[in-house]
Amino acid sequence: MNSKEPAQALHGRESACPVCASSIIQPDKSHCRELAGPGKGRIYYVSNVPVTDKDGTTAKASIM
Repeated sequence: MNSKEPAQALHGRESACPVCASSIIQPDKSHCRELAGPGKGRIYYVSNVPVTDKDGTTAKASIM
């Protein structure tokens, strides 16, 4: 994965997607939700979790 924001890397957007939960994920909290896929008629269960590296930096991971 490169250093692009998820909205840009996955969807070619210049700003966050309207349903993005990235801003509410904190270093000590995860967030789970159901998300309707655009135009596919599918519902996804999305888990957003903070991941802490050995050097103490925190990244955000999303699993669908």
